[in-house]
Amino acid sequence: MNRGFTAFLMLVTLLSVAAVGVLYTFGVEERDRLSNRISSLANEVEAQKQAVQTPEGEVAEVAAGADENQPGQAEAAASAHDISLLTNRINAAHRKIDELQEATANGSDEDVAALEERVAALEAAIERLTQRIEEVGASGNASNEDEEVQAPLTAEEITVAFSDLAKNEIGAYGTPEWRALVKKLETQDRTVVVPVLAGKLANGSVFERFAAAAVMEGLGWEENIPHLSSALQRDQDPLVRRMSSHALAFTDSPNVVPALEQALANDAEEGVRVNSAFGLAKQEQQSGIDYIKALAIDENANPQMRLGAIQSMLIIPNEQFKPAVWHNLDNSKDMTVRVISMMALKAIGGNEDDLDKLTLIIENPEEQPNIRQTARQVYNAIAGREVYPENE
Repeated sequence: MNRGFTAFLMLVTLLSVAAVGVLYTFGVEERDRLSNRISSLANEVEAQKQAVQTPEGEVAEVAAGADENQPGQAEAAASAHDISLLTNRINAAHRKIDELQEATANGSDEDVAALEERVAALEAAIERLTQRIEEVGASGNASNEDEEVQAPLTAEEITVAFSDLAKNEIGAYGTPEWRALVKKLETQDRTVVVPVLAGKLANGSVFERFAAAAVMEGLGWEENIPHLSSALQRDQDPLVRRMSSHALAFTDSPNVVPALEQALANDAEEGVRVNSAFGLAKQEQQSGIDYIKALAIDENANPQMRLGAIQSMLIIPNEQFKPAVWHNLDNSKDMTVRVISMMALKAIGGNEDDLDKLTLIIENPEEQPNIRQTARQVYNAIAGREVYPENE
């Protein structure tokens, strides 16, 4: 994924934050006026969803290797893990817009001015989003003008291309070669592609099975769910099960839930359970949310597994994660844990209590400079304006 799309995804995170949790009471005329504005925003976000394409499931593996003693390393880890499935981010924005639309229809206890402020923040975020998409689109179109239309591939040709990728073993995932093959296959006839990949996933070598699941993740097709589910339940190799659970987690369909539920409850490999919990939380299943909350604050857990849970809270902004976020901010001594937890708070969205707590961090002279700087950024994002200069 290029840097332009990284910046774009950061904007979509802000978009989701701006629209969190609003229910208000107001008159019929004001309600209709704001409802029309929100509907326009929904249409604009849907247009951007159609305008932008990016590989799915692409999450940079930076945080686990970050050196917290080096300036900027922890922030780089947090930024890297802010890159996730683009369509999920936009779908999250849609859900928040739906909440606003429901609020305008039903009303509640807050005044019109408060809702006006939230809608205005959402409009500003989408305006920035639109501008950035236009910039990225212009550069992308310039680089793709001379691309030829992809000719249909035979099953034999797909097999050869796949075999070349599988030779990279565990390096078959997340590499330029992986992205190139996914891009090549995503426009092909699914009735040709899926049987080839399914055959490799069921009967190939360990690394062929791993690569098949990786390519299925990149494609994100509903047709792959039965094959990935079977591999998750039956494959004897934990590497293949872990990749299969990850692929299901990044397939945007409720049909992934049964296999992920079973793996979360029964798989002996912790990485499989973490991936399964992540996928379930993305589908708003309480079992996945509860698992992530518990693991994110477990000081005795495997550090990489715990970090994976904290990253999940960043990628899936859910209000239920906020107590775990503040537990880490109040108790952890690990800079990476604290920075990513703070970025998760930014994605979830905050209130006056959160701003008060962030103020204590910002104004504490004994806090680490990187933590204070991140706290300033998160405070400004939640407040919707620059209260603290971010580069003091």
